[in-house]
Formats: sequence, structure tokens, C-alpha cells
Amino acid sequence: GGSTPSATLPLVMGARYFKDKRYLESAKRTVNYLEKELISKSDYFSSTLDANCEDKEASLYASTAAYYLALVSKGAEREHYAALAKKAAYFALS
Repeated sequence: GGSTPSATLPLVMGARYFKDKRYLESAKRTVNYLEKELISKSDYFSSTLDANCEDKEASLYASTAAYYLALVSKGAEREHYAALAKKAAYFALS
């Protein structure tokens, strides 16, 4: 996880600005990684200074990354990324 979510927004913006799908595909890979390694496991521990504690901030970054990707996606893909954003946000609010 670490800094992975921070790459998503610039990649999404790059895809729209440069009209280059490679940026969008890279953004999708970052969120797919977040889904597999953090969101689906609710494993937000390793990104904090004290790795034995939950890191609520990490879930906010993951949520924001999925949200930005949902904004530029369509159909079922959009719903999927929006659901990931909600799941990560719920962890932050719990």
C-alpha cells in the first residue's frame, strides 16, 4: 500500500489531459492493487509509523484513489470502483 494511492490521481488526470489510455490503465492497476492488498482485507496497518496500529489515514487515501477512478469510469466498472471507495471510507469512519 504505502504511497500507491498517491499515484492514482495524477495518473487519472494524465489520462484525461493527454488523452492517453496508458495512464488510465496504470491508474486501474494501482486501484486493483489497493483492492487486493488493502481494501478487501481491511489491512491498513503497515502504512503507519506504529505498524501494530490501524492506520485510518491509509483507508482515506485508498478511498480517494478509488473515487477518482470511479469518476472517469463507466457502467459496472464505475460501480465497482465506487463500491471500493465506500468500503475504504467506511473503515476510516468506523
